[in-house]
Amino acid sequence: MKPPAVADINLSGAFYFYVTDEAARGRCIDSVKRSRMVGLDLETTSLDWWNGRVRLISLTTQSGETWVVDAFKVDPAPLYKALGRSHLVAHNAAFGIPYLLRCGCQPRKVSCTRVLSRLLHAGDDRVNHNLLDVATRHAPKAALERLKAGVVDHEAWSRDTLSREELDYAANDSRYLLDIYRDELRVLGGAGLGEVAHLEERFVSVVAEAAATGMPVDPERWGEVIEESMQRKRELAEQLDKLLGPEVEIPEKFQSANADRRDIGKVNWSSPEQKVWAVETLGIDVPTRWDHKKGEERKTLDKNHLHLLNHPIADALLEYQAIANFPATFARAIVERFDGANVYPDWQQIQARTGRMSCQNPPMHNMPKKTKLREAVVAPEGYRVLALDFSQIEPRVLAAISGDRALLRAFRKAIDVYSFVASEVTQVPIEEVSDDLRKVFKTIVLGLIYGMSEYGLALRVHREIDPSIPTEQVVEYRDGFFAAFPEASRWRESLEREFHNGSRETRTILGRRRKDVENPRQRWNAPIQGTATDAFKLAAVRLLERREEVGEFRIVALIHDEVVIVAPEEKADEVEEWARNVMEEAAAEVLNKNLPKKLHIPILVDSGSGQTLQEATENAG
Repeated sequence: MKPPAVADINLSGAFYFYVTDEAARGRCIDSVKRSRMVGLDLETTSLDWWNGRVRLISLTTQSGETWVVDAFKVDPAPLYKALGRSHLVAHNAAFGIPYLLRCGCQPRKVSCTRVLSRLLHAGDDRVNHNLLDVATRHAPKAALERLKAGVVDHEAWSRDTLSREELDYAANDSRYLLDIYRDELRVLGGAGLGEVAHLEERFVSVVAEAAATGMPVDPERWGEVIEESMQRKRELAEQLDKLLGPEVEIPEKFQSANADRRDIGKVNWSSPEQKVWAVETLGIDVPTRWDHKKGEERKTLDKNHLHLLNHPIADALLEYQAIANFPATFARAIVERFDGANVYPDWQQIQARTGRMSCQNPPMHNMPKKTKLREAVVAPEGYRVLALDFSQIEPRVLAAISGDRALLRAFRKAIDVYSFVASEVTQVPIEEVSDDLRKVFKTIVLGLIYGMSEYGLALRVHREIDPSIPTEQVVEYRDGFFAAFPEASRWRESLEREFHNGSRETRTILGRRRKDVENPRQRWNAPIQGTATDAFKLAAVRLLERREEVGEFRIVALIHDEVVIVAPEEKADEVEEWARNVMEEAAAEVLNKNLPKKLHIPILVDSGSGQTLQEATENAG
């Protein structure tokens, strides 16, 4: 059914305006200008913004007027100019805002109802965050029937003429966003999440910039790195196959499963079942670990247990598993998410329960260290890549959040914290702490922060440092940490008592909440991880909001605690120094918020620049 010729359409008693000419566009712009906030949703010809076009711009203003602007029938450029002065409220802004940025529309402020929903329910995996589910919790009941009303084939947005049902669908996608947003803010404020909600709202623009800018890459080098990894994967598979020997007969079920795989010789070394069979065929006992969900011991060949094999197969399997999925995952990105100059990862603003970001398609957070992919991230001509990474941020958070004076003093005096902890626990003079002992205590400190068990700590020390260190010694060092730093120990014990008394909620220094913690270790790990997240996000926000102080640069990636920037070559040194100072200042503001001024600690950012991300990382210090 074709839409009516008139500009206004009655949708079950709720009007919206379908804009197809300049006169109607002018009325829409006037409505946008009168509204402090505007609900926004885009219907586009592609889910990949760098390949697609905007078809419909669905807008709802504070007066309740809903407009559906057809960008195929009327030039949206004047409307984009008006939207640039607006506070836009979207659901899944990380998808829609890059379309606007490409069109030259830089909104004054962007809020995302999906991000706020994830913030409100962080830790509760039972909650869904699609528009309908969020509306169920925060919109008027009348909204639900309209939002449930239609499903539209995405290909419809490429057709010249749209049906009434398709226009209705688009209108409803923005109609209730302001109602949802206002109610989310009310609930967030009541839950003590107002300050961190404000931070996440500002961070939306950072994520949008990284998404819209993309990572500049050299496709030839990217391809070479992937080919090198594929070749190494083949070599390792052949090595592993040879360890079995020619006399070993492969079970028929494995032969059948591998029959159509030209990349597999004897065994599929990516198959857990086939790996376990192969290791046991060599007469080696496969380690086990306790599966908490199933309540049983299960065989495992993960990276934390391979060192227990005491056989050459362990090293080959470790390297194979580290790169097993890398070639296919990152090769797909250069095909599906590359526009000739940039790769466009899918940055997720709040994905982890602690509030940390994640990245998919490709997963830049999971770049294997043994690959050279960072060499393929190359600055455009006339620019340099800058890498800025927080130094020892989690131990600093532990010191600040627990108020442990010994740890705080070490950071104020710029003493290496891992050597300091090793010295305090073992009574070895700090200048005599060996590299290996420092590594052991770095593993222990970070393991405690990440919520690792005694068994997990021992496995990590044995795998990465020295398998001859007795497990009892590792446990003794762990316990010695809490004895040497009693204020940190009391803080941990108080949170564990709260857990045993029924508390399943944690808070960061800024008030970020994680719900449904599952064990005492998570009870005190989550505030540390979450506060480090708050510090990182505020630092990135400040870079964007104060950019005019130093001139033009672009944020192109947000990888763990690292911000990656591209800046003009002639200003790279100035931008690097400025960005490092801004990030340190912002993070210190978070960590020192509840400390007396005399106990404030400095934050350090390691930074470097180069023609590639690899070079920038190597130059950081």
